[in-house]
Amino acid sequence: MFGSPTTPQGAQLLASTFLNSFLLPTIFIVLMRLLGFIDDFQLEDRRQRVLPFMAVSFFFLWAYIAFKQAFSIEILSDVMLGAGIAVCVALVITVLFYKISIHTIGMGGLVALVFYSILVGIPTHNITWFFCLLILSAGLVGTARLLLDAHVEREVLGGYLVGFCCMFVVFLF
Repeated sequence: MFGSPTTPQGAQLLASTFLNSFLLPTIFIVLMRLLGFIDDFQLEDRRQRVLPFMAVSFFFLWAYIAFKQAFSIEILSDVMLGAGIAVCVALVITVLFYKISIHTIGMGGLVALVFYSILVGIPTHNITWFFCLLILSAGLVGTARLLLDAHVEREVLGGYLVGFCCMFVVFLF
């Protein structure tokens, strides 16, 4: 589906995905910590989530535009768009209401990706077991966030809802 990382285009795609979805956001957040803009990496104070969420959404939306122009893999650019929109929605919820779980937003988005793939017949083989394990993993992530007292139930459930809905709506259109 995504090409082989051994081809030049596959290697470029893998590097671009890693750069835009992990490395650049991580560097930006580490710099924010070193410069004193945030107190810790857990971002327990919801007010301190604003700048990191803005930066991360920028990197995802930038990746969407770059992938749309450079690669012909529409589902990957859609994933970047869905993630960018989900982080923007998380930013609004965080500013106006409460600290939503970015971990469960990610899991909700991943569940939406696999669910949509099954609906449109992208997998060439049966991935029911994989989908069940993904649902179990999503549940474990939410449970961990609750057990660590990092979030309350509405923040975890809200994260699943935002992640799934943003990603699924992007795939539909």
